[in-house]
Amino acid sequence: MALGKNMKIDRLIPVAKVKSSKVESDSHPESVNPSVESPNESEESKNIESNVSVSLDAFFDSLSETAPQDTIEVPKKEEDPILSTPLDIEEDGFKMLFKPSRRKTQKRVLIHLEGELTIKNSEVIASNLKHVFENFDHVELILNEVSEVDLTFVQLFQQFKAFYLPLEKYLSLTVNWSKEDKKMLTSCGFSEVLMIN
Repeated sequence: MALGKNMKIDRLIPVAKVKSSKVESDSHPESVNPSVESPNESEESKNIESNVSVSLDAFFDSLSETAPQDTIEVPKKEEDPILSTPLDIEEDGFKMLFKPSRRKTQKRVLIHLEGELTIKNSEVIASNLKHVFENFDHVELILNEVSEVDLTFVQLFQQFKAFYLPLEKYLSLTVNWSKEDKKMLTSCGFSEVLMIN
């Protein structure tokens, strides 16, 4: 028997007829044939059938309706700044090495720059500094074995320092300038910007 729309439960599980026929047979032992119904019994069974009929579609639709659920906000896990530092860059004539502090209380990173600090590498330096400042509060540039420096690097350093200082992020510079570089940068007016003493 296939299930269809508005199928009556008593056809699937004829409980009402079984109960009513048992009651009838107990009260009237002489009636042996259950297929013969008295007029009262047929009306009762029809009433029971009409009360018991259930729409299976409505039943399954009621099951599919879900109660409104409260949205649970999962707290964002704080990203580990050490894992989010850029990868070291080693190109011909230029190196940029990142060494984040292992202290949990400090968000500090050391960036070692070597080689040419000119307009040629300014875009790489700027994009990596932006990325670093997203996760660190203290950034220290350490210049080692610098072969060339031009005005682009000086402007880049000054721009980042001025932009991030109001956001309570700090950029510092550690370098051993040669006498010639010191003289040239001081005469150009960069001694204060580059902290040349």
